[in-house]
Amino acid sequence: MYGGATINGVKGSYTLIMQSTDRGKSWTQRSLLNTDGDSTELALSRTSDGRLVGISRAAEAGGTPTKPMWQFYSDDDGLTWTKQPYVPPAGYPKFGIMPELVLQPNGALLLTYGRPDNYVAVSWDGTGRTWDDGKLVYSNYIRDTKVGRWMGSSGNTSLAPAEANYSLNFGDICHNIWSCSEYGQQTGIWVRRVDAATGGVGKIDLATGVRQGVTKLSGSVTAADARFAQQRLEGAVDGSSEYRAAARFANAGAANRGLVIELDKAYPINKIGLMLDRGTANSAKVQLSTDGKNWGRPVVQQRNSTDYAVRYHQLSQPVTAKYVRITSDAGAPLTAVNEVELYADTYTFENDPVNAVPRGLKDTLHALTADTFRYMGSAHSQRRLNLIDSDPDSRARATFEMSARAKTTVAFDYSGQGYGAGPVWELIGKDASGNAVTGWKFHLAPDFANKAFKLSAWNGTAWVSLGNIGTWVENYNFFPISISATADSATVTVSGDAVTTDVKAGTVASFNGFRPSTGINDTDINIEHSYDNVSIG
Repeated sequence: MYGGATINGVKGSYTLIMQSTDRGKSWTQRSLLNTDGDSTELALSRTSDGRLVGISRAAEAGGTPTKPMWQFYSDDDGLTWTKQPYVPPAGYPKFGIMPELVLQPNGALLLTYGRPDNYVAVSWDGTGRTWDDGKLVYSNYIRDTKVGRWMGSSGNTSLAPAEANYSLNFGDICHNIWSCSEYGQQTGIWVRRVDAATGGVGKIDLATGVRQGVTKLSGSVTAADARFAQQRLEGAVDGSSEYRAAARFANAGAANRGLVIELDKAYPINKIGLMLDRGTANSAKVQLSTDGKNWGRPVVQQRNSTDYAVRYHQLSQPVTAKYVRITSDAGAPLTAVNEVELYADTYTFENDPVNAVPRGLKDTLHALTADTFRYMGSAHSQRRLNLIDSDPDSRARATFEMSARAKTTVAFDYSGQGYGAGPVWELIGKDASGNAVTGWKFHLAPDFANKAFKLSAWNGTAWVSLGNIGTWVENYNFFPISISATADSATVTVSGDAVTTDVKAGTVASFNGFRPSTGINDTDINIEHSYDNVSIG
């Protein structure tokens, strides 16, 4: 709380930290932020390393702020504080009003503030020691007058985590209708999605798998409580780091038996994220299995860990597993699993910012990460790579790079929301002289009249028909594709139906990439194709 006061003879605006030990019935002062009467609106958050961080507006008259905001840290749960001026990302303002902080489940710390305009800054390591990147979320209409410059959005904002890797930023429009003619003098509220995804491109969508019944959770947790509906087995994979959004074990015996995740299929697991009981020291180990009976040595041991966000563990090498088990370990008792994340050597796009080019892809055009708002066949995931082609002068494309190899297998789920002329798939590489060359080039053409797919291969000068392949699949449904190739032969498999050919586009000495694209000709338009779970072997 903050307000005007005279403390030690200094009249100003002070910010107090209050505490309650009886669930809010009564309050006492815990500490005073030492700013010599120069602090108002305060935001507080835990950091990824367990400290408290605060950002406050400097005390000044209303209007456009001119004084830098303050930043505070506490290592003793808010009893004492150190302060420093807020240092923003390069190119962003150091002054502002109504700051708000959010520590996302993935450990990224976000700060929103405004006036004029609205901004979000991110501290990637979650400590707030440095603010690494920023985003202009909302820009006001440009005016010459000082007061007019902050009309449109007042700069008051709010921030709420939506999932592990993105948050929602809220603000207002036209809070003073007497001075916002450019906005039609209509008040309103806006919301913007702010993606702040940390490293890792192969995140498995556990939450969607559980909802669709292909991923199964087992374990003995506390009985259901109508007051805390989010406290359940599914709380371990719901993308929330809130205290109640967890799988809370019924007792010590249940923790010893642990939480078991059965995936929809075996994955080459290469990274595990784990958050145990929020704010309470816990210990746990993670083991992997292909059959749910024979368990390997622990691949993760997180001991005496007090968590406020997910901690990530990169495995020394991928381990193929269909089952994951989290059980108690030496040290503090295991009382809850707040969040589990699993990553694989697969392009899943679940940890890529929406409406942006997926990380790791090269030579892209009209390619972006899309959020799936309707069920699309069997991909069992929320996000996907989308190739959208409405341009008569080009084709949408993306390139998945691979290390040089003499043979390769590329497997993926494919969906045509608008098949159009169909997809083209290329395996590219280098010839014996080191020149770039396309080794194999295939076209899957939809035969709408006969409800069939026709496969063709490019021989360097023309398309050669390889006949029908697979079974017809309606729009908005994923189906599995794989392409296995050496320098001399290739096999294309569509929904289990395989065709082998020696019709090649060029001679390769080694493969180094897979490139899907839309249509055969640049003039082919009205095409939208999706790819998910792309693996390269």
